[in-house]
Amino acid sequence: MNPRAFTTNVENWHRRWLGSLFSLTSSTNGGIDLYDDTIGVELKSRYTKYNHSFAVHAKQTELFLEENPTKKLYWAFLLYDLSRSPAEIGSQFDIESYVTKREVWFTSWDWIRQFPIHNPKTGPYQYISIKKLPAEDEVYTRKDEIIHLPKNSLLEERFINLKK
Repeated sequence: MNPRAFTTNVENWHRRWLGSLFSLTSSTNGGIDLYDDTIGVELKSRYTKYNHSFAVHAKQTELFLEENPTKKLYWAFLLYDLSRSPAEIGSQFDIESYVTKREVWFTSWDWIRQFPIHNPKTGPYQYISIKKLPAEDEVYTRKDEIIHLPKNSLLEERFINLKK
C-alpha cells in the first residue's frame, strides 16, 4: 500500500463529507480545502490509531489569509476511525464505507497563533495536540459524528440552518 495514496484518498472523502455538512465547495487547486463566498476551512485529519497531533505548515497561516481576504477562515481538526486498518484498505477508491467515526473541532483562524513554530528539515510547522483543542465550543452529534463549533460563529449558524 502506498501510504500517501491512502492519505490523499481519505482526505478527499473527509473534505466531501465536511463540504456537504456546511454546503462548501472542495478545493482541487491546492489552496484552502473548503470554501464559498464567505467561509474558508482548512482541514487537518488524523487516524485515531496514530499520533494525535496535527502538523500545520506555518506558511499556510499567512498565505491562506492573503489568498482569501474576504472570507472568514477556520481550521478543522478531524480524528477518524476505520473498520479496517489503512494497510487492509489500501488505496481502494471508496474509503468512506470504512469510516466508522469522526470527531472534528473547528477553531478560528487566529487561534493557531498561540503555538510555537518548529523548524524540522521539511519546513516550518506548528504542532497541535488534540488535548489543546477548545472544549468550550458548541458540540453537535450526528450518528457516529461529533462536531465542535465555535459559539456564535458563521459555521455554527450555517450548520444549524442547514439542519432545518
